[in-house]
Amino acid sequence: MFNGDRKALARGSLFEFDESRIKISECEDFRTVFGFFETARSEEEKEFPLAYGMLIHDNFIQLTLLLSAIYQPQNQFCLAVDGNSTKEFVEQVALLASCYPNIHYFITDKIKWCGYEILTSVFQCVDYLSRLPSDWKYFQYLSGVDAPLKSNLEMVRIFKAFNGSFNAEISPFEYYRLNRKLPWNSPLPLFKTSLSATFSRESANFMVSNEKVLSQIEFLRGTTCADESLWATIAGNPDKLAMPGGFNAAKWLRKHRGANSDYYVSRYQQYVNRPPAKCQGMEGFRKTGITGEPLEIERSVREQNCSA
Repeated sequence: MFNGDRKALARGSLFEFDESRIKISECEDFRTVFGFFETARSEEEKEFPLAYGMLIHDNFIQLTLLLSAIYQPQNQFCLAVDGNSTKEFVEQVALLASCYPNIHYFITDKIKWCGYEILTSVFQCVDYLSRLPSDWKYFQYLSGVDAPLKSNLEMVRIFKAFNGSFNAEISPFEYYRLNRKLPWNSPLPLFKTSLSATFSRESANFMVSNEKVLSQIEFLRGTTCADESLWATIAGNPDKLAMPGGFNAAKWLRKHRGANSDYYVSRYQQYVNRPPAKCQGMEGFRKTGITGEPLEIERSVREQNCSA
């Protein structure tokens, strides 16, 4: 399948996963059913712990499959649970967190499409993780419907190669998103970006206590898709904000506008209405995403997400 063999892909597409057969009622189930690692898989991984922030809503089995693929006891996890989630889902997440001290969760406000609470929920995870005694090295944002494409060891080596740099999508800002707010009132020049970003512990520590970053977040209140207006804005203005690992977003756009997005490796997102989409709805990769794998395996990214 990874080589794109059509017959193998056809066989794979017939596979149906019946998650209703999986029952989780106690901590031991996570180890026996999902194979959560109880020790670091190598000394290199142990010495370079990672941190993850995730905004989650439903489908606990899919979430647990994702976590089991990236879980190691030295890593840290912050799960922001949508206030719209069912009581059953919240109880399942609470059980998971009670079993693993490095998995933290909290209930967010009810999430709306492109709502401000998306940004504040993810930033709350960054704030929580930055205050942990754990010496984690890099943060990555994920959603509960992602599929890992790299092992933890591979990601450790990728993040080491990042050498402290802040990886975020960079696009020109779309000013209609301000909803009558005046752009010159923004604490920093604005750039469009993705909610998904990867940055170092030093960057996280800096942003959660920096008044200009906090003012920027407050300015974005009431704008459209505020979560798509933060990372490149706070990391891409080096003359106005000395973000560790930051970059010059305006200079990059002048030089690379219209180029491909190979620089942005934090997270690959495939939308169902854009080629080469093979997914069906928010659960697309889990259901029918097998035909997308050969393309994605070639990319130097951590996760694939198929979204509506």
